[in-house]
This record gives sequence, structure tokens and C-alpha cells, in this order.
Amino acid sequence: ERWVVTVAGKDKSRILSTRFMQKLEGAETQSQSYCIVGSWDDWDAHPMRWDQLQKCFEFEAEIGAGGSESFKILIGDDWDHCIYPSHANASPFVKHTICGPDEGGLDECWTIGQHQEDKAAAGDVYKVRFFISSDGKPKLVNWVCIKEAQVVNQSLLQEPIAHVARRHQDATDASEVRGSSELQVPSSAKSPFRVDAPEGVAAVQAPVIEEERRIRITGDKVVDSMHKRVDDALAMQAASRATDSARQTDEEGCFEVLHPRVAVRAGPSTSALNV
Repeated sequence: ERWVVTVAGKDKSRILSTRFMQKLEGAETQSQSYCIVGSWDDWDAHPMRWDQLQKCFEFEAEIGAGGSESFKILIGDDWDHCIYPSHANASPFVKHTICGPDEGGLDECWTIGQHQEDKAAAGDVYKVRFFISSDGKPKLVNWVCIKEAQVVNQSLLQEPIAHVARRHQDATDASEVRGSSELQVPSSAKSPFRVDAPEGVAAVQAPVIEEERRIRITGDKVVDSMHKRVDDALAMQAASRATDSARQTDEEGCFEVLHPRVAVRAGPSTSALNV
């Protein structure tokens, strides 16, 4: 096979055999346009973008509150030229064939998040990819998660606030009885960290709930950091409260733990100590 070739910079053309020619891979362009329709917005048509690097059409979709989304593909935006799977809720994890383009596929569609291996969650963003063969026929449909939702348990965020409120109430209750010469602490409120004071010396103890002493570790960096900041603030409050309420006598008193990291010495050397 021979071709008439015009060479740049030459006035005359030449006849060359294809043996001396090499096909150049230029930038591919797609004359055919495709749209995607999905359950995320009541099946409105959206154009799919051609990715030259991946050699496929793409569209990004966010998973709704139900944890799954279904879709089909149209040539242009024509429902009479619909591309759909051979069965309902198809996915890359289940064998199926691609049907169309035609007016079929009433109940058949691809579904993200339906298969147990497809670990989609509300708020995740998936990239749907549609591959076609060199002759323009549908070849493959798959998807990949490109952004996982950052889910924070709101109840965990509210726990530190509730703890601060309870501790504030404990401090208020303790301040109401500071005027008495002896503070009788119920046995149920005794801390396992307490060291008994010498006879005749009464130590001030604020009731502390053992469960509140521990910083709650959830595994979520944001939540755990918030718990630590709240615990640090409570430690400073306990130190200030301990210094104000410690009794001064002629004898050395005892150490009273008001917080896992704060204790107070009741006596001439009254002070709040970090433990």
C-alpha cells in the first residue's frame, strides 16, 4: 500500500510505501457524548467528562443518606439510547453484561453501595468511570471512592460539655458547706487515692466520680484531642479550687486528690500539686 505524502518545506509530494510510515498516537477526541442519570438527584441527566489519561468518561457522585445510589448512562441525553446492566443493582463485584444502547433497562441499573464488598457510606464521593472500545461500543463500567466522609459522633462531642456541667455542680455543692469546721464526706464519695489525715485535721474533699477521671479514648483524633483539652481545663479548675478550699492548721495535713493530675496538701504548706 502506498500513499502520496506532502513533506513540510518541500514543493513536491512523494509516493511512499506504508512500510516506511509509522502511525502517530495523537490526542484522542470523542465525537460521541454521554450523560449519566442517577438516584442522587431524581435521575436528571448530567454530561460525563472524557478523561484522556484514563481513556474513559467520568462523573463524580456523592452518596446520600441511604448509603447507596443507582445510575444508568445515556447517549447524549436520550432515554431511547440507554446503556444499562443485564440485571438490577449490578456492580463490578458481580458478573454482568452491558446492554444497549436502546430504550430498555427500566429496572436495571448499576448501584454503588449495594454489594457487601462495596463499602460505601453516606457522604462518600465516588468517581463513576465508563470505558468504551475502539469501535465505540460500551466496554466497562466501574467506580472508585475518591473522598470518604468525615463522620463525627455528635454524642461524643457533647460528652465533655456534660462533664464540665457536672463538675461545676460538684464545686458549687462543695462551696456551700465550706463554712463548717468539719466536712463530713460520705463514704460513697471517698476516692481510692485519698490518704487519711492525722487525727484532728480535717481534709477537704470534693466528690469526684471515678468514671470522669479517665480521658475517653475513641480512636478519633479530633474527638480525643477535644477530650484532652477539656480534661486539662478541669485539672486547672481543680487546682484553683483546691488552693482556695485547703485548710491551714499547725500540723501537716494530707494529700487530697481532686483530679487525676491534681492534689492538695492541707496544712501550713497548702498548695496544689500536679500528680
